[in-house]
Amino acid sequence: MLAAAAFGGGTATEIAALRLRDIDLAAGTIRFSGDAARTNPLDGWSTATFQRWLRNQPQTPDPDSPLCITSAMDLFSGARSVSVRLGDILRDAGLMGRPGVTARSIRLTTARAILDNAGIEAAARFLGAVSLDTTAAALGHRWRDSDA
Repeated sequence: MLAAAAFGGGTATEIAALRLRDIDLAAGTIRFSGDAARTNPLDGWSTATFQRWLRNQPQTPDPDSPLCITSAMDLFSGARSVSVRLGDILRDAGLMGRPGVTARSIRLTTARAILDNAGIEAAARFLGAVSLDTTAAALGHRWRDSDA
């Protein structure tokens, strides 16, 4: 679920704040709140991951309870927990330690695909970035030199 939310564009803090009400499986979207509030598309794998998780719950979760952290955690501790757990996922997959592979790079992978298909503005919206320069730097893209 953590990786699915990261592929949906969430930062560790946004994933820690995620609630069931923020996932719309019928529309295939995920909503992030906060300063960079936005609704992003979920890919097929991410949608299926959330569906599988819901199917395996003994009872329907409270739509207002945190999905990825315990309700006893504050947001700072929750974000740290999410970052560590995303790192564990990468390590277990044998990807940690490769150049450019970090917990943050999970969300940037999807953003890069969006950049390639829809341009820098769409990638910035997906990431919730306030600056095209910041988005370009995060994605290693020289957008000012590009014809796109």
